Amino acid sequence: MIVGSSLKRTTLIIQCHEIVICYSNLVLCALIFVMIILMDLYIFQGHKSYVPNMISGASQADIGVLVISARKGEFETGYERGGQTREHVQLAKTLGVSKLLVVVNKMDEPTVNWSKERYDEIESKMVPFLKSSGYNVKKDIQFLPISGLQGANMQTRLDKKVCPWWNGPCLFEALDAMEVPPRDPSGPFRMPIIDKFKDMGTVVMGKVESGSIREGNNLLIMPNKVQVKVLAIFCDEDKVRTAGPGENLRVRLSGIEEEDILSGFVLSNIEKPIPAVNEFVAQLHILELLDNAIFTAGYKAVLHIHSVVEECEIIELMQQIDPKTRKPMKKKVLFVKNGAVVICRIQIFNSLGGLHSAQKEKQLQLEKSLIFVHKQFWEKWKAREKLIGSRI
Repeated sequence: MIVGSSLKRTTLIIQCHEIVICYSNLVLCALIFVMIILMDLYIFQGHKSYVPNMISGASQADIGVLVISARKGEFETGYERGGQTREHVQLAKTLGVSKLLVVVNKMDEPTVNWSKERYDEIESKMVPFLKSSGYNVKKDIQFLPISGLQGANMQTRLDKKVCPWWNGPCLFEALDAMEVPPRDPSGPFRMPIIDKFKDMGTVVMGKVESGSIREGNNLLIMPNKVQVKVLAIFCDEDKVRTAGPGENLRVRLSGIEEEDILSGFVLSNIEKPIPAVNEFVAQLHILELLDNAIFTAGYKAVLHIHSVVEECEIIELMQQIDPKTRKPMKKKVLFVKNGAVVICRIQIFNSLGGLHSAQKEKQLQLEKSLIFVHKQFWEKWKAREKLIGSRI
């Protein structure tokens, strides 16, 4: 499959059964095994335990393309409870991918043969799930059939001889017609950091969510409140003097060391820094609970926001939202089950008490040295006891 588009390509992640292609404003999540030649390539094992590898890429995307196999059995495997189709949709919505193109692939397969009945069957099953995941199906979702092996309905529209019932656009036309969500270039600067490395200084990577950045700007890294200066800005491989919201950047900084930055920290402006909190109030939509459990105060989970991954606990269920009226219910809520919408208070836990990475490393080294001293002491004690026993 050869991909060409007006969108900028930045990253490609290939898994044996999943493909995640991240553009500056596009992420492609595929449940097929194909080979694609693009700029950057990362290969991971195709196991569902490696789904977290897509999180950093999806957190940079605005538009997603979910590629589903039309072959009998393959769609059902991904769609069933715990399947990767469900996981990708839920993660994409959670990480801010506001619009999805649902591409039904392998329509040329002999058991499918561009069947409208099979296409309609897949669409009818996906629509309720996409609604329950929080997508507006009429505004945010678009379905279309393709054949990745033959390149049909990708760059050019389908021939009526191949598929007489399809009158819609091809994949690239649909991508070009997608509207990117608006952002405020004059708002307070916010760039969640997804990665960092050393290259003639400290370089951080992330996507600008709000505001603009220029060379020479003085900014603040939160939550450790370190003031830094912008030395250089890179958009893809090009050095630029300024960048706005929606751009995926590499920013070279001075005033901080690479080991003092963690994924999830936020680069923000000094005048209006992003607040750092341990508790916050959120509205949650309960999609699915493990083992049909109940959701109540004391429930523990793992929280993913942008590139942050933290353990959290539900401290208080404040109000339940009526699914029909979308307004808070008056009665006090003690617990909720699958499908409920609830407003609750969440507390964040940090395993090492909010220490920075340099402090964590020192603490771990200290713990290792203490273990080593204890081991030496124990060996000396055993030798002493052995010696006393031999003398008796």
